[in-house]
Amino acid sequence: MGNVEEIVNRIKEMPCDTETTIAELMQMEQITDDPLTQGKVFNAVKNACGELGIKLEENHDEIGGLAYHIKFKKVN
Repeated sequence: MGNVEEIVNRIKEMPCDTETTIAELMQMEQITDDPLTQGKVFNAVKNACGELGIKLEENHDEIGGLAYHIKFKKVN
């Protein structure tokens, strides 16, 4: 499974209201993780951020797509 701790650390460092994706944070050009793994990693990142008091807001303007490409931003 992806490196949840590294992703969370990058989210902690980014400014609020900056929209990104896991793929962008990890600078992934080619994703080899299957869709189920991507969903598990995305959920683990959201849970870990929640435990640290970091709020993430998903962009629901786009429908469908793989979890590493779901846009979100850190909010206050």
